[in-house]
Amino acid sequence: MSGRVTALFLATSSGQPMRRVQSARALKQRGLEGDRHAARRKGGKRQVLLLEARAHAELRVPPGALKENLVVDGVPLESLPVGQRLLVGADVVLEVTGECEPCRKLKALRPGLMAESERRRGQLARVLVGGTVQEGDVVLPLP
Repeated sequence: MSGRVTALFLATSSGQPMRRVQSARALKQRGLEGDRHAARRKGGKRQVLLLEARAHAELRVPPGALKENLVVDGVPLESLPVGQRLLVGADVVLEVTGECEPCRKLKALRPGLMAESERRRGQLARVLVGGTVQEGDVVLPLP
């Protein structure tokens, strides 16, 4: 089973809208260069937020609204266990660190969205091996 990165987003600071980019540099144990989470201390649990592409339609929100970094189609992210590693593109390796819990910020998008997004908000991951991530990259769960 493999999938693809269908969209890539960065946020420079908290509360700012996500900015869609064609590619980004994944920094080992930091996150995506230019994203606010990469500026935090090294080694955190939330370096990259992965979201299944179908979540936008199901939750009726535009891409980027859930503060996701990588939108992935073809890999059932919600069923991946903590510790699962993913090869993204030729050389980037991400490790799932846990599901992303819905936060209060979702209430500002639409009443009820926080409850609707329970168990569909995506998976958090850390960068184990850095490199370049691009829209269209293959996403492959590693054994």
